[in-house]
Amino acid sequence: MTKIVNIILLINVIGIVLYAAGVLNTNIFRVEFLSSGVIMLLFGLRDLVRDVKRRRR
Repeated sequence: MTKIVNIILLINVIGIVLYAAGVLNTNIFRVEFLSSGVIMLLFGLRDLVRDVKRRRR
């Protein structure tokens, strides 16, 4: 699962760079980037919760 997340993160970083450079200046990409960003946030929160639970035991 972490490999998949890392790949998504890599794609996001490349996308951000291209978007900042003005290569990808489409609304479709903007929506895709936002949705994948939200998914990444959810994954991050889930991992944080897992770590906290692990430390309490």
